Amino acid sequence: MMLEAALRCASSGLPVFPCVPGAKRPLIQRGFYAATTALDEILDWWTRWPEANLAMPTGRHGGRVTFDVVDIDVHSGGNGYPQMKKLGDAGLLDGWTHMVRTPSGGVHIYYPGTTQRNGTLPGAHVDFRSTGGYVLLPPSSISVRGHLSPYVTVATSSQPSAPVNWEAIREHVMEIGPGRRPAARTPISNMENASPERVVATLARYVAQTPEGNRNDVLYWASCRAAERGVRDARPLLEAALRAGLEQREAARTIYSAYRRIAADGPVHEYPSPHQSRREDGRREYPQP
Repeated sequence: MMLEAALRCASSGLPVFPCVPGAKRPLIQRGFYAATTALDEILDWWTRWPEANLAMPTGRHGGRVTFDVVDIDVHSGGNGYPQMKKLGDAGLLDGWTHMVRTPSGGVHIYYPGTTQRNGTLPGAHVDFRSTGGYVLLPPSSISVRGHLSPYVTVATSSQPSAPVNWEAIREHVMEIGPGRRPAARTPISNMENASPERVVATLARYVAQTPEGNRNDVLYWASCRAAERGVRDARPLLEAALRAGLEQREAARTIYSAYRRIAADGPVHEYPSPHQSRREDGRREYPQP
C-alpha cells in the first residue's frame, strides 16, 4: 500500500521520501533533502522498509514546486479550529486544493507550493509548512495515545487553486491589542544546517524568554521543532521552561507529549516523564529503524 502510494506520487511529479513506521522521523540520512521522483530509488526504499511512512517536502524542492500546507493543530493544550474559522471568514484560507485529516484530529490544508518561510503561531495552534519543511502523506499513520492513526484525505476542492499568504495569516492572528505584543520571529528559520545542540540551545533561549500567557504553547512548539531536528536530549528545554516559570511536572509532560507526537517516543533525558518508567540507566532512546 505504501509503495503504491509512493509510486503514484512520484509518477505525478511529487518527490517523496520514507519516514519511520508509525512516526514522522526520516528513515534516510538526508531526510527531506533526499526526496525524489526516481521510481527505482523509491522502489528500493519501500522494498527495504515496506511499512515506512510516506512524506513529501513542502514548498520548493530543487527545481520542483510541491505544496504549501497550513496545519491546524490539535493537542492537549488546545486546538486551532476556532482560528481556522476566523481565517476562513476573513477569506485567508481560500484557494486550497485538498484537506487531510491528521491523526491528532487536526487538518492539513494544501495549497500550491511557494518559497515562503515556514512559520508557527503557537497560541493559535496553527503552523505553516513551505520551503524547508515536510509533511506526512496519506496513507501514513502515527502513534496517538498508543494506537496507530492514519492521515486521511477528507476533501478535494473543485474551485480554482491559489497560493496561501502566510504573512497575511500571521498578521491577522497577531493583530496587536491593548497590552499585547506580536510573537517573535521563528528562532530557527535560518538554521537548516545547524547541529542538534545548537538548535536546542536556540529553542531553549526562546522558551526562557516567553512571557506569561503562552509559555506552555511555546514550549510545546519548541519541543516539536526539537524532535523534528533530531534533538535527543531535551533537558535544555525543561530547564528553560522552569526559568520561564512553568512547573517541572507540567513542563515535562508538555515536552514528552511533543516528542510522542513527532517521534513516537520520548526524548533522551535524565528526568522521568509523567507516563514512563526508566530503563536501568535512567534514559530513553528513540526506536531505531
